[in-house]
Amino acid sequence: MKAGYSVDEVMPEWDLRDSSISSAWETLVIGGSIDELEVICRSEGAGVQYNTRVKLHVVFADVQRRKIFHTTTLESSATLKHILCSGEMMQEQINGALSMALEKNN
Repeated sequence: MKAGYSVDEVMPEWDLRDSSISSAWETLVIGGSIDELEVICRSEGAGVQYNTRVKLHVVFADVQRRKIFHTTTLESSATLKHILCSGEMMQEQINGALSMALEKNN
């Protein structure tokens, strides 16, 4: 539970249309797509620099009304200097950029 919401562990299949909202879901469903995602790891002297950019399309719907009530596009970018380039660091950068994009909307 974060920010007062609980998240169901089972993710519903949803094609982001009003007509496909299931009444079996809780009160709110959030869906969307990752429209752009880029992570560049570039050598710089004794270390590396990560540049991450993400663009999300997010859709919020009221399950009881079976109606989408908000659609938005969120973008975020981040830069980090580190000692080495690794898959773990790339994953952290992607997660951070996705989280930052969602938090910007609040």
